Amino acid sequence: MSNARFDAKRDFFDLGATLDYSFRSNQLKRLEDAVKRNEKAILKALHSDLRKSEMEAYMTEVSIVIDE
Repeated sequence: MSNARFDAKRDFFDLGATLDYSFRSNQLKRLEDAVKRNEKAILKALHSDLRKSEMEAYMTEVSIVIDE
């Protein structure tokens, strides 16, 4: 990440916007949606990188993120 991008993210954090419950809740919902939308690609990558079966990858990676 470039210094300018890092600085922009640091500036945003320093505003305190990330302290708000609704902001954090929304970010977690966005993460859940992204994981669900990309589930097949994530499972494929876990198989390619770690040789995890689809069931193992789902149980030990994807479902944990969604459940949490």
